[in-house]
Amino acid sequence: MIVIDGGDGGGGVLRTAIGLSIATGMPVEIDDVRGDRPTSGLKDQHVACVTAARDVADAEVEGGARGSDTVTFRPGRVAGGSVAVDVGTAGSATLVCSTVLPAAAVAERPVTLRVGGGTDVAWSPPADYFSGVTLAALRAHGVVAALDVPKRGFYPAGGGVVRLVVGPSTPAPIALAGRRSIERVRVDAVAAADLAGAEVAERLSRGVAERLDADDGGIVETHSARYAETRSIGAVVVVGVDGRVGVDEHVGEEREADGAGVGSGTADALPIAGFSALGERGVPAERVAGNAVEAFREWCDGPGVVDARLADQLVPFLALAGGAVRTPAVTDHVESAVDVARAFGFDVSIDRSAEPGDGAVIRADPETALVDTYRGSEPCK
Repeated sequence: MIVIDGGDGGGGVLRTAIGLSIATGMPVEIDDVRGDRPTSGLKDQHVACVTAARDVADAEVEGGARGSDTVTFRPGRVAGGSVAVDVGTAGSATLVCSTVLPAAAVAERPVTLRVGGGTDVAWSPPADYFSGVTLAALRAHGVVAALDVPKRGFYPAGGGVVRLVVGPSTPAPIALAGRRSIERVRVDAVAAADLAGAEVAERLSRGVAERLDADDGGIVETHSARYAETRSIGAVVVVGVDGRVGVDEHVGEEREADGAGVGSGTADALPIAGFSALGERGVPAERVAGNAVEAFREWCDGPGVVDARLADQLVPFLALAGGAVRTPAVTDHVESAVDVARAFGFDVSIDRSAEPGDGAVIRADPETALVDTYRGSEPCK
């Protein structure tokens, strides 16, 4: 039984630990869950994460109720099929989805997960980011996964629905640490139907596109504006960045002979970063759009190949398949995700030896990645 200290790192520790437990078949106990938060223990969103993972992996769970500060998770097989959970609040549906993503590495048949809750809420990846950046980047590295959004849900009522499909996958080493070049930018804005009269979605989308095209030479390939019937009024704009990534010089010479793997870079453009901003009551759409543009420019002027949020979400797959990811900053979420991966025995590290201003590289050697060790093995119960 692997024991994880959940007292530092929030819900991310719980999600990463359960995801890797599913992928490896190794049982895990998470103690002092969210112990560093003002209200510790499981909240509704975390209960939904545990419940979804339990049903996807035919797991035995202890401590999966609201308020619990210790969770024990013993995974079974990921046989495939359909699972549905509802957060019951505007808690993030995409974070629930992220918990079970590693199941793709061991799924025997496709899994469909339907999650009710908030689709575009604070402190979590909006649905269009999760679909167009996170999942798209993983698909480029061999993970079979897709998301659709039948219904949007904003804070405070939630009421949205996302549907995640993951299929049997063989994740490839992640090659996102070399020199990046930006190829194109996509802008997607969604607002509650009640805001259509004020053209909020159009103003968000246009506000981002015009700023970026004016200053960055027409890099915006597409921009869209949509409206949805929702229980609460809200709006969101997501900026997705596609780019090419060159050879990671740290390992490029070692792997030059086979021309593949972590050092080889990417031949085609793929999603490498994303930025978002949520509408706020009393704040003009143009200012909200400016927040997304500011986040994009800060990343663009910095050292990261991916954005810090994507780096955090890629850590479990670095552990499972190996590779390297250059992040602009080592956030608490990145640090805790790496700590959890190491607790499972994965050789994942943060290389802080880069020159000042070069960010940090999260590395896991493909030669020692453990995913094939556990594929098809008997679950630990």
